[in-house]
Amino acid sequence: MPRFKVEIHGEGLERALAALNGADIPTIGPTFTWFGDQRFQQVRVGDRMLAVLDADSAEEAEARMKDNLPDDDYDVGAAEPWGD
Repeated sequence: MPRFKVEIHGEGLERALAALNGADIPTIGPTFTWFGDQRFQQVRVGDRMLAVLDADSAEEAEARMKDNLPDDDYDVGAAEPWGD
């Protein structure tokens, strides 16, 4: 079965990460950003993440992503073959 990567954009990616991992869809990210000097450093979760999943087609991969993400707060990118 082909493997696809799908990029996800949006705020609050912790919820998306939990939902996708709960549906056995592995994720890479989200990215983290550090602000401030060492004494007052703050960490902020980025707004992009990558998911990797097996599907029969790119359309099926995108549909599975949308079905398993909470709400409609996220933009799902086009599925692309993984490793090509």
